[in-house]
Amino acid sequence: MLEPLSGDGTLDSHTISLFRSFIWEYFRDHGRSFPWRDTRDPYRILVSEMMLQQTQTERVLPKYLQFTDVYPDIPCLAAAQFRDVYPLWQGLGYNRRCLALITIAGRCMDAYGGKIPNCSQALLSFPSVGPATAAALKAFAWGEPSLYLETNIRRVLLHVWFHRETDVSDRRLMDALAQVMDRDDPRRWYYAMMDYGVHLRKAIPNPNTRSRHYVRQKPFRDSDREIRGMILRELSGSGSATLQELAGRINIPLRRIEYTVGSLSHDGLVACENPQDNPPRFRLA
Repeated sequence: MLEPLSGDGTLDSHTISLFRSFIWEYFRDHGRSFPWRDTRDPYRILVSEMMLQQTQTERVLPKYLQFTDVYPDIPCLAAAQFRDVYPLWQGLGYNRRCLALITIAGRCMDAYGGKIPNCSQALLSFPSVGPATAAALKAFAWGEPSLYLETNIRRVLLHVWFHRETDVSDRRLMDALAQVMDRDDPRRWYYAMMDYGVHLRKAIPNPNTRSRHYVRQKPFRDSDREIRGMILRELSGSGSATLQELAGRINIPLRRIEYTVGSLSHDGLVACENPQDNPPRFRLA
């Protein structure tokens, strides 16, 4: 394991060279293989990035393969509805990402000839695409030396360059990243850093707790996320249901069902079949 080279973010050419050599050697010996690493198709890379947000690779891999088999390109996905796509997404959580992908596909058909645009401003205008996802597309699809900071890369930087500090801002990490990255091959360089970050996650206490932006994930049990997922799964299986039926089937108090279905409707994941019905029935959008 690479020992810390600095404690305060101080970088010099010698330590940067040592760091790069170690990361490349680790990648040669321990680099992981995934299907999204074997393509430069921006669409497939976007699918993988959206799936990988806060979700571990072992859960993503089978879902990615199924998803890209049924929806292999932007035109196929743009023609689909959330209720069609959700069964392939089910189990990944954060279901707004699924709807976001469909929305992005539609926008690409309307404005970009059915292609993902290589334009930061356009990418950042898409739902659920932030600076990290846009930078990942730049690096992995088009080989550009963008500044891509995600959880595993953050872990490496904090361990190697900031091991004596707490409350380290992402701005300082980005400054360090800009200096240590290999601009000749940013695509594989980021794969290498991520893979070493995964190793560190298992080998040492989490350096990311020393990030200013670290937030401990709340328990999933009995959370709004869990209830949202339960409702979506029930509607996917049954086709439609009233609020009272949902409350009985998943054993959740009616008041909480009302609140959560309202939230899902606001997010565009659930729709009322016929508002004139009494009681109204709800289905996936």
